[in-house]
Amino acid sequence: MRIGSGDLVLPLSLAVGGWLLEQSKAAGLPRTYLAVPTSATPDECFRLGREIASGNDRVGLLVMGDGSARRSEHSPVHLHPRAEIFDTTVATALQHSDLDVLKALDPDLATELQAAGRAPWQALAAALEGTTLTADLTYNAAPYGVGYLVASFT
Repeated sequence: MRIGSGDLVLPLSLAVGGWLLEQSKAAGLPRTYLAVPTSATPDECFRLGREIASGNDRVGLLVMGDGSARRSEHSPVHLHPRAEIFDTTVATALQHSDLDVLKALDPDLATELQAAGRAPWQALAAALEGTTLTADLTYNAAPYGVGYLVASFT
């Protein structure tokens, strides 16, 4: 996927995020791309989220990360009995803005389940601390055995 012209420099997740922004009303706004490594510790994620939220400028976030990639026998990685529970926990936390649950996600379990969203969700939780935003979970499914969730906070 290509966004703009020039050398390809964005990883796939950021390229998809850029493409999504180009399709929205935010297309003309300045933006910064930041990948949160799946290996980031919870404390690193919390620091990042708090840093993002600490400025005086209004900030919009497009946070992308997959749920478990082990939800069925046809998943990219073999079925894991805790995969659906993990994704349901995340979906419920997103739906109810339960930042404590997002912050408590276990990095080792997320790695075992190949849930790449754990670190970005923890950064999001820290960025949302102290806000009065309400959540709306608009998608929660596991096509192809991979958990995908879409939530918005307004």
